[in-house]
Amino acid sequence: MFWAVPGVDDDPCIYVPGWAVVETEVGERHLVGCNIANGLGRVSSAIEQFNARATQFTTGL
Repeated sequence: MFWAVPGVDDDPCIYVPGWAVVETEVGERHLVGCNIANGLGRVSSAIEQFNARATQFTTGL
């Protein structure tokens, strides 16, 4: 099941406490987890940057 999610302008940062990184067949890596604010599953766009010290990811639009 798929559903629409807010755009990055409306929801630029979400907290996903239990996440995993998955790699697609074309080598892109995405975050997969549950958005703590609403309990819904989320898959990010491709990861572009990772800050290990802050444990923060930046994804594409």
